Amino acid sequence: MNHVFQKIDNSLSVALKGFMNVSEIEWGIERQDFINACTVNKDLYEDMYVYEFTDAHHFNEFTRLLSHVSDEVAKEYAAKHGKILSREVSKKFELMLMLSAIGNLEYSQMVADEVYTCIMKHDLSEFIDGFAKKVYLREKAKEIARKPRNKYHEQAIKIAKATWQAFPGASMGKLCEKLRNHFNGGVSLDTLERWIKAAKIRPPKPEKYTSFSLMIPPSA
Repeated sequence: MNHVFQKIDNSLSVALKGFMNVSEIEWGIERQDFINACTVNKDLYEDMYVYEFTDAHHFNEFTRLLSHVSDEVAKEYAAKHGKILSREVSKKFELMLMLSAIGNLEYSQMVADEVYTCIMKHDLSEFIDGFAKKVYLREKAKEIARKPRNKYHEQAIKIAKATWQAFPGASMGKLCEKLRNHFNGGVSLDTLERWIKAAKIRPPKPEKYTSFSLMIPPSA
């Protein structure tokens, strides 16, 4: 089912690209101060954590507290009314801001796209899991429906493969005839030929066709 999740990841990445625009970041401090806080003065500060607010009211109130009251009060408000994101997302967010602070907007935007995709994947995780499961089951059902349902299919392919391994000069037509006789007419020549072509087990055309006998492996 991993390929289903990969398709969803790719679709989200494309759909959310540029949704968080780093060129619109409003810096409340000097950029160099931020760079110093993340590098040479890192030991003087707590680790950065990112909070997500699900509505504009709480976000606006958090912004007001941060600007007009204090960092501590704003942090307490965020912890109560927001949702703290994972450490991994917080580190990527910090990297995004660092790249933006030094003027590398191209790479900053790339990280921003990844961060926002991570956030949305987390928020939509239950929906994605359910959707992926439905897609996977639907694909499996289609795969099963495409498979030949004749009870002789698997045996015919095994016998044909074993026979060609022993007699690479056996012709397709004669092989199908012997298989039909082996199954007492239970499978038509056209069906046998179609199965063998679909299985792609036919060896290269020989310089000369030779006589042969069917090779019946134990598993057949």
